[in-house]
Amino acid sequence: EAVKDKAIVGVGLGQAFVLSRAAFLAETPRNTVHRWTSLCYAFLGDPVLNPHHHGKGYAVHTGWRHQPIAADFLAFVDADGSIAPADILRLLQLAVASDAAQLLLISSRKPSPTTVIRRRFLRRLLNRLFAHIVNFHFHLSVYDPQCGFKIISAPYFASIEPMLKEHGFIFDVELLAHAKADGVTLREEPINWVHMEHNRIHLVKDGIQMLFDVARLRLRIAHERSSR
Repeated sequence: EAVKDKAIVGVGLGQAFVLSRAAFLAETPRNTVHRWTSLCYAFLGDPVLNPHHHGKGYAVHTGWRHQPIAADFLAFVDADGSIAPADILRLLQLAVASDAAQLLLISSRKPSPTTVIRRRFLRRLLNRLFAHIVNFHFHLSVYDPQCGFKIISAPYFASIEPMLKEHGFIFDVELLAHAKADGVTLREEPINWVHMEHNRIHLVKDGIQMLFDVARLRLRIAHERSSR
């Protein structure tokens, strides 16, 4: 009930999983997507379709930028089924109930007494390594910078949107880096997680690329902010 009083625009990637009235990006024919989403989610506006693949970050930013309503919060979720709908709703309620002027609320695969995490050891190990590298570069203290569900205050996104240039997998690291630098409230909440085998990330190739991207991102943000 608490979520009903707030406008939340969400983007689901991979499948037509949508949090609320939303821009839905897909790489399938417009008439097919529109017909399917209209039948399943009558409250949706027209989808925003991206005819070419430009990366996950590009899809999320475009969806948020073309929000069909004036939103209080913006969110995205990886729609591979790894995160249970109950956890999505719980975090939305936490965001709405927050009294923070600006908020970035992120899901986390951090072990806790109330959550269950099911994923392979190698993925867990590489995730921890990546998190330490991100925290070192951007002076963060985040356990899981890349868990696939994040909620951000819409006015804050609008204020930094011109500076967001990462279209690939580290787009959410860019969000975290700016939020930290701007003093935005960062809140990390544990969720239940079940790894899905159809995940398209290549551990070695994409992992190495992301390490280079993080170093490049640190230099770019430092340069841009020093020039402001």
